[in-house]
Amino acid sequence: MDIEKRQLTTIKDTSVFLLSKPSDFARHFLYYMIGLGHFYATEYYTEARPSNAYDSFLLMYILNGKLYAEEGGSGCEASAGSIVLIDCYSRHRYRAIVPTEFVYIHFDGNNARAFYEEITRSRGRNFLNAHFEEQSEKLLHLCSAIESGEMPSEGDISVLIHGILCELCEKSAIEYSLRYSAAVRNIVRYIDENYASPIGIRDLSRKCNLSPQHMSRLFRKETGFSPYAYILEKRMHIARELLSFSDCTVEEVSDRVGYSSSVNFSNAFKKRYGLSPGQFRRSQ
Repeated sequence: MDIEKRQLTTIKDTSVFLLSKPSDFARHFLYYMIGLGHFYATEYYTEARPSNAYDSFLLMYILNGKLYAEEGGSGCEASAGSIVLIDCYSRHRYRAIVPTEFVYIHFDGNNARAFYEEITRSRGRNFLNAHFEEQSEKLLHLCSAIESGEMPSEGDISVLIHGILCELCEKSAIEYSLRYSAAVRNIVRYIDENYASPIGIRDLSRKCNLSPQHMSRLFRKETGFSPYAYILEKRMHIARELLSFSDCTVEEVSDRVGYSSSVNFSNAFKKRYGLSPGQFRRSQ
């Protein structure tokens, strides 16, 4: 694992900015780090990346200040004590609203996406606003260790990343059961199990014994998504996995995620990720 240090003009000199090049072994068998930092950002700090420009997942913990983050058109403000989790395979951006201190790690691994989807499932959006001081301390300690020349092994870093993800996953599962009503949990479960089949609003309303209008309002209130938007998001995530890790043709992927027309699927995929399914597959 090689470490490179850099400096940006929109962060203060006291900031730590490290880039890591993981070994082939780490990429195949471990959770691995490709970037790590402890930033003191000015109010002019901003990052904006297109799809697949920085292939990783980004975990940020806001220590002080306030930051705006957006992924795939869904955004929020995160203040001190908040964690922001972003899928950097998708189009995303984030910026400091005021001078902001945060610690972050860019990471990936064989089932990092599964963790990401499970963690973010609890809120329907890609951002967690809760207090996770323990996780921030672990990242700060890792920054300090590398800065002082005490290079941890790739195995140690993998264990740290996995531990943080497990803790976030556990807390998100608890939050999921507390945050969502039984009706919305039933709808989410039904969509997760039947996304490849045609799903109508009346199908969902029957699952929770509510009128279509009441069900739609309740679902949007609790998840931040309309039922249709949640179905689309689920289908797009599965499609991306199939394009990345299977030999399915675009037509087969389209069929497996519930589209009767590969043209409609391709248009929806390009609108979501900025690339056609074929372009996305070639970029992997």
